Amino acid sequence: MYKVLEELELLMVRANELTEFRIDAVLKEMATTTLCQLPQEEPWTVEEFLENTQVTNYISWPQCCPIITLCIIMVH
Repeated sequence: MYKVLEELELLMVRANELTEFRIDAVLKEMATTTLCQLPQEEPWTVEEFLENTQVTNYISWPQCCPIITLCIIMVH
């Protein structure tokens, strides 16, 4: 019985560490990533917005968020 409880406790520790050090780190990085630029003076056309968004995203996400970059490419 104690062996099973020890294994369960080890599994819980590993799951918490996975969440804390991998998932939370990625979420924090995503939360601080600029998704798009907004026009400062005059409104942009849709084409200008997409172009500026792609430029911003390629600079902001060199290789840290390939899924988001792929989504932007697919939208365009």
